[in-house]
Amino acid sequence: MEFSRALPKTDRLTRVLSKISFGARSVPLALLVLCILAYGFFINRLGFYWDDWPWIWMSHIEGPAGMLQIDQAYRPLSGVILWLGSLLAGKSPLAWQILNLVFRWCTGLALWWSLRMIWPKHLERAVWIAFLFLVYPGFGQQFVSVNSSRHILPLVTFFLSIGFMVWAIREKQRYWLYTTVALLLSIISLLATDYYFGLELSRPVILWFVVRSDTTGGKESLKRTLLYWLPYLGVFALLIGWRYLSSLQSIYPVQITDQVSRQPVAAVINSVDSVIRHAYSSTLAAWSKVFDIPVRADIGLKRLFLFWLLVILSLIFSIFYLLKLKRDSTSTQIWNQAVILGVFSLLTAGLPFLAADIPMGLEFPNDRSTLPMMFGASLLFVGLIDLLARKREIKIFIIAFAVSLATGSHVLTAISYENDWNVQSSFLRQLTQRAPDLKPGTAIVYQYTPALQEVHFSDNSLTAILNWVYDPDFSGQELPYYLYDLRLRSDQVISNLADGIPFHSEYGAYLFSGSSEDVLVVQFASPWCLQILQPQYMRLYPNLPYYLDRSVKYSNLGVIESGTNTPAGLPDEVFISDPDPNWCFYYQQADLARQQGDWHKVAEIGDLAFLLDDPPKQPTEYLPYIQGYGYVGRWDRAADLTLEAIREDEHSQPILCLVWADMEENTLDTIEKERGIARVMEQMKCREGE
Repeated sequence: MEFSRALPKTDRLTRVLSKISFGARSVPLALLVLCILAYGFFINRLGFYWDDWPWIWMSHIEGPAGMLQIDQAYRPLSGVILWLGSLLAGKSPLAWQILNLVFRWCTGLALWWSLRMIWPKHLERAVWIAFLFLVYPGFGQQFVSVNSSRHILPLVTFFLSIGFMVWAIREKQRYWLYTTVALLLSIISLLATDYYFGLELSRPVILWFVVRSDTTGGKESLKRTLLYWLPYLGVFALLIGWRYLSSLQSIYPVQITDQVSRQPVAAVINSVDSVIRHAYSSTLAAWSKVFDIPVRADIGLKRLFLFWLLVILSLIFSIFYLLKLKRDSTSTQIWNQAVILGVFSLLTAGLPFLAADIPMGLEFPNDRSTLPMMFGASLLFVGLIDLLARKREIKIFIIAFAVSLATGSHVLTAISYENDWNVQSSFLRQLTQRAPDLKPGTAIVYQYTPALQEVHFSDNSLTAILNWVYDPDFSGQELPYYLYDLRLRSDQVISNLADGIPFHSEYGAYLFSGSSEDVLVVQFASPWCLQILQPQYMRLYPNLPYYLDRSVKYSNLGVIESGTNTPAGLPDEVFISDPDPNWCFYYQQADLARQQGDWHKVAEIGDLAFLLDDPPKQPTEYLPYIQGYGYVGRWDRAADLTLEAIREDEHSQPILCLVWADMEENTLDTIEKERGIARVMEQMKCREGE
């Protein structure tokens, strides 16, 4: 009876589903759903990264109008986009992530509309290309929301320009109106970013397709194509000339002309090789990334569940929507045009990066070079699927499968950016806890280590937030603080330290000037706690990275100023409130108290820290507490911690021996002290070889 009742309900559901059909009006919503699945589920946990920091700091110190001067000499509309974003999103990471997601959705929407103008009878193919374009896995900087917004939004104006260009040809009575709009949109795109100068070369190919659909003669089609292209070519040539001249004073000068003038044959061969390799990496290599399936050990059970949930939802949504999408209204094939346009644009899209000798690839930060490649890669994908697969259902399944795995790839990227934000927040929070105020003119020196290899920031980017944190009311031209990564700037920094030469570094329009004596050497290798290196101790620790080991003797803890009425703190509009105290929080408090010689406070903090279910991350994190307990006469506790540290890492023996020798010399003699020293010295063999 129950089965017979359920059967009619199943039949009704089947009949309802069979009647569902999606038309062109549903495409914007479908693209938005796909965009949210790929990019929307982690944006409330993300922050600012890489070049986001200098731009958002500029907005902080000068207001949104400060954004207008960014790259003004050679990307005059780039700052306008950032100014607009600053007005809409302020200094909120979440607001910027949402805004950039909207921009990404608009790129898919604009591409779909332009493809509908080029191939008006091929709704399905236009949607397939837009789906693949929207989740293209080669570009991983979607979540660098501030900086990438100024490159993503111009892609919208580029596609709109293409659409209006084609519309002008199809609507002869409004030809000059639509052509003018297309030219203005093209100018906006090219003045905002130089990423799409290469894509502009795809215009004549698109014009040829459109003209050929209305003209049978080859010569006549070629003539009309050139005539239609002429106004765009004129504007493009003028902008190329202007961009070349402006590049002579920019950070990205045109390099290829010098290379050709010196070694023309080698330059041409190298350029062709670079173009082909980048086209390959932007297609086969980029799409192969979607098969990097995570395991629980990589991201944890909860995130692994969310990964597969989003992949499956994306697969179901894509299959259902694409199957129910209205079929193309013609049997005419466009796979050949899609392949030709795809290959051509792939070969030309990377030319701006080649001209400026900017590295191209799939790894951060070089993956920015894939932004103009998304168009050709998506066209080529659909063109080849159309050619090789016969049945519509098989084509849809392949595309939906690719879209779902690409969605998963972006989920993994979002997880890596979430981890990155946690690392950045931890670094800055621990730094302000350990150094509540710094002397102006302080240079902080650290070394990028393998523990930071997944992060998306540099010393250049973090210099902005460093000044924001320690001088929130900064004004003027003299930058008070600077961060140096020894991996990148060891020659400059270490030679200056050795020779006692002051530091001078330009930071945009600002200048940092610091004394070689006002240097703080920092070790940060997450998940270890941040450490302010102390020359008298850390020089004995054998596991210091090479450049830190060479620099630690110059570290001056005297630049740390405590007791200030307004200690440094992270800006509330950017960072969430401080989390509950953890091991590193107590370690920084104890290490600061150790520097101040407040041993009772160190011991009190230790009593709290060791109650946590959060053990020390490395043996040297025991040091403040060993000294604190020793100086207040709790020698058994100091000895216990010392032996625990040596069990965890026998290489810490020299520094521990030095700490105990210091306590033996500078504390009152007691029976407990003698017993503790004898116990430690015997087990660590500190006095052997004396």
